[in-house]
Amino acid sequence: MKIGFFHPAAYIFLLLLLNSGCEEKHMERYEDPPWLGGSILETLESDTLGTYDIYYTLLEKAGYVEPLEKGLFTVFVANDEAFEKYFAGHNIASVDEISARTARNFIELNLLNSPRARHQLVYDYLWGAWQKEGSELGALPFRIPTRSSSNIATETVRYFPDFKGSELSLDVEPKWVPLFSTEFFRDYAGDQQGSDYTYFFPETEWSGLQWYNANIIRKEVRTSNGFIYYLDRPVAYIPSIEEYLRENQDHYGVFYDIMQRFATYEFSSYDAEGDYEMLYKKSYYGIDDLARETGPTNHEIYSRRDIWSIFVPTNDAMQQYLDENLLDRFGSVDSVPEVTLIYLLKSHMFSNFLLPSKMQHTIYDAFGDEVLIDLQNGVVDKVVLSNGAFFGTNFVKEPNAFKTVTAPLFFDKKYTTFLNALSYSGLIPSLTKPEVRTDLLVADDEVLEANGIKYDPIRQEVQKRESNGDWVAMSLEEVRGFVEGHMILQEDVDLSGEGFQQMVSGNYIHYSNASIQAGGNVETGDSAIITGETDSGINGILYDIDNVIKEPENDMATYIYNDPELLELFNLMDISGMVKWSQDPLTMELVPSLPFLNGFENLTAFLPDNKTIRIAQDEGVIPFTQSGLHDFIKYHFLIGKTVFDDGVANGDIATARVEKVVNDTPIYTQVTIENAPGNLQVTDHSGQVVSVDHEKANILVEKGSCHKISQVLLYQ
Repeated sequence: MKIGFFHPAAYIFLLLLLNSGCEEKHMERYEDPPWLGGSILETLESDTLGTYDIYYTLLEKAGYVEPLEKGLFTVFVANDEAFEKYFAGHNIASVDEISARTARNFIELNLLNSPRARHQLVYDYLWGAWQKEGSELGALPFRIPTRSSSNIATETVRYFPDFKGSELSLDVEPKWVPLFSTEFFRDYAGDQQGSDYTYFFPETEWSGLQWYNANIIRKEVRTSNGFIYYLDRPVAYIPSIEEYLRENQDHYGVFYDIMQRFATYEFSSYDAEGDYEMLYKKSYYGIDDLARETGPTNHEIYSRRDIWSIFVPTNDAMQQYLDENLLDRFGSVDSVPEVTLIYLLKSHMFSNFLLPSKMQHTIYDAFGDEVLIDLQNGVVDKVVLSNGAFFGTNFVKEPNAFKTVTAPLFFDKKYTTFLNALSYSGLIPSLTKPEVRTDLLVADDEVLEANGIKYDPIRQEVQKRESNGDWVAMSLEEVRGFVEGHMILQEDVDLSGEGFQQMVSGNYIHYSNASIQAGGNVETGDSAIITGETDSGINGILYDIDNVIKEPENDMATYIYNDPELLELFNLMDISGMVKWSQDPLTMELVPSLPFLNGFENLTAFLPDNKTIRIAQDEGVIPFTQSGLHDFIKYHFLIGKTVFDDGVANGDIATARVEKVVNDTPIYTQVTIENAPGNLQVTDHSGQVVSVDHEKANILVEKGSCHKISQVLLYQ
């Protein structure tokens, strides 16, 4: 059919209506200009290239005939011949079998409540402006929100305790339709020739503008009340990833069943179109919420741009992996720790659209693992769905966490508490890089609980035991401190020997013949013994220990304050204003700190005892002025280096005393360290050599060490 001349003023008129933002005035239209041509329905009726009786019947069933006569719309339409092919392929005898609800969902899936020319389909109106080539989003918002939804489905709850065994009707969310264009693939750095599209939809010819799996064979046909886009096939239903998995359990049911252990259900609404039955919203915790139509971002605008990509092993591949790697250790999937299942599932989930052309290069999963996918031989099924790209695979993508130093934690239930602490801390990805060596020292659940740390599977939290016996949740900071106190990073340490080692927490341990003491162990008079080890062969060793590595309760300030032998030194610091006091919110006790050490790490303190301070006072070598006293005390603290009498640290090391300031940069006074095992000496600025008694050396405190000395350090 030939369309009459379209005056430029009409285009401006349509844009004004489109941008008015008044939904309630959508049905109010001026009289059609006589030069604009017929309405959408009139144009379809007079079309000479096909008949549209089935589409009109669906409009009637959906109650959309009158709106489509009076409103302003964009419609995507297939002719009767295309519908009949679709019906034949889906065991539908005729349009009469389609319910009113299904018809409405179909119509709304292929209808926009505003007239859109091609440019306006590809470049949406966002953030108060039309996007265009080179704009912030460009053509990337390729998903078009609609009022359509899937028909309500029912599901028997498998594991969620509140409704286990119950059959629930699931609420549905509005659908988003992917619109693929040359411009989208250009802005997304894909193949503008369409190979990324035809990979997912091999039966659809690429034309540069595709309404989901349909080719738009005639574009932006103008009518008096909108635009028609003619399709080579009807787009009747676009399942989400959740729906696709639920409907294809004969292929992917094993993976889907594991997912159901993380499914939750809550009452959402009543079905107003049916018998007012209760509808429940299904969601997932711990893994990506693939039941959510909006996709990974759940944002009004970014949801138009972002979708998931998911690789799902076939039942045979998934079951073989379970048999060979989990069931022989745990007996059943129900006995596998949740964190292990979460990592197994999430290693197959990506929060971005993975195009085949991009997957020829390196991609990374949610854990930072490098991923290589054989698209030719490893993928047996692929399709873009309403909220993500789906790849069915004949392999299981095992996370690096199952192969590196953390592997034993995932495959032995005795490590459940430490594994959950490690997961909550967010540190697992940092432990799975083959190029980064990390050793772990891990106590089992029984040992940890005896030391006041356990995992509560009901509350899903790592807990600590308070002094009154109550168990309370540990904060993220507490959990990270606990975990980091059991990690050694980028060091090849022989723990069967003897020495000092800094942990990731910044604190130090002393190890001797497989016996380990941190500052807290020294304070409580115990140690942790290594009882076994597992070498990953890739990036580190996991050591089994029979006790907790306890972080020191004391920092340098509290250690000096609590040691009666250092009372005179502490009093000097206090009366000179170097000590800051604060109140512990729990015990209400006053706690000292030394602000002049703030910002420095790896500290060392040489601490004159009471007798030494009194002698120095008698000899007049301790200054009386406040500034002089500050310099004197700071000269006994090393910054940036933790020194032990182990023969390791030697040479000139900066103290906290400022020598001078150059261009606003402090230059710190140094002392010289001469170090041999069991024999540590300090040469001060005056040339005096102070020897450290081994029996009074190597006191482990937070982020450093202390040594008691019997001579004060002198600058001059």
